[in-house]
Amino acid sequence: MSRRSITVLLPLVAALSCTDSTAPVPAEPSPLGNQFRIVGTAEGGDSVGRTASCWLDLIMVLDSTGSPRPIPLGVEYAGSMGGGVGRTVLEADSSGFGFFADVYWPTAVARVRTRDLVDLVIGDTLQTDSRFWREIALLRGARTDEGATGTWTCAPFDIWENGYVDTLLVVRGTWRTERISP
Repeated sequence: MSRRSITVLLPLVAALSCTDSTAPVPAEPSPLGNQFRIVGTAEGGDSVGRTASCWLDLIMVLDSTGSPRPIPLGVEYAGSMGGGVGRTVLEADSSGFGFFADVYWPTAVARVRTRDLVDLVIGDTLQTDSRFWREIALLRGARTDEGATGTWTCAPFDIWENGYVDTLLVVRGTWRTERISP
């Protein structure tokens, strides 16, 4: 083998053995599974003793008939999502209320932008006036050995009617995915 051939092969071998986490994810079955649960909690309080606790319990089902769509530095999996969300707000004297919603979005997307980063895009929740729905419209996190995990913001539902007021307290929490099927 000539000296010139060796010079060309060394960069090629180095490129093939690279495990850079910014390399594109190959278009194959979702690394999160075809069905997975998104479980999240958030809680906190303010200086006057008001507290908020929130939860997410959603299931995402990826479209098994379509193939992933390539995007810059990754792939996108179309699907649908549904489940439940809730937010309880209590005053310092423990009076308050809880809001709970059963939800369904026929269009949701799981984006695996690199081998480490995950975006879960929930339907058309960006089009609403409620900060709660806008905040959960995009759940951004990182892949783990078990799925993905990230942080989220539980904002008020922005309700002020019939004695129910939810406009003040914003709390942060965490979410994770749990694989349901491969």
